[in-house]
Amino acid sequence: VNVISHAFAGAPEASAEVQLELDDAFVRLRFSDAGPPFDPLQEAPLPDLELPTEERPIGGLGVLLCRRLADRIEYRREAGHNVLLFEKRRASGA
Repeated sequence: VNVISHAFAGAPEASAEVQLELDDAFVRLRFSDAGPPFDPLQEAPLPDLELPTEERPIGGLGVLLCRRLADRIEYRREAGHNVLLFEKRRASGA
């Protein structure tokens, strides 16, 4: 949703790619888009969870959730694309 809303401002010709890799040890997600450079790990403000819900601005919870759930999260710019990588260790025996 963030890529469509912000990187391309709803442009109909815009595209993004999502890849999922699953092995015995990890689940890895890779999100890629050709929008303007934007590192959500550095540039997206974290929400103030101390504020009452009705006083918080909309947004920021997705990045926060990803930070808390992923074992590793990384942004990089590759060949004119934003690339966001998430890695989560699988439970033993999964």
